[in-house]
Amino acid sequence: MLRRIALVCAAGIMVVFILSACGTEKANQEQQTADVKLIIKASDYKFDQTEYRVKGNQPIQFSLESTGNHGITIDKLDLSLDPTNPNQVITPTAGTYTFECSIACGLGHKDMKATLIVE
Repeated sequence: MLRRIALVCAAGIMVVFILSACGTEKANQEQQTADVKLIIKASDYKFDQTEYRVKGNQPIQFSLESTGNHGITIDKLDLSLDPTNPNQVITPTAGTYTFECSIACGLGHKDMKATLIVE
């Protein structure tokens, strides 16, 4: 019986540590700020530009303004935006990154492509 109580207490402590770590990561993401902002607008199965340019090696706030259900994911930059997470601050490295709408949004979905050029 004493062993069972010890196991339950240990499990409870582990859950508290895990939840506090998740909260800290979220807080750190929310505290990140950037002087440079890039807004990407998505609607009618297209992005507002076919090409976006930013300077690299500096924090940039990427924002998705979407009419409809659209998203963007660039795995190589750990960038993921969608209607539930429309803003993210990252420090991108130089390169050319093609991205597409990451949410199956309808008949024109396959045509939603653009390029991010980080100089």
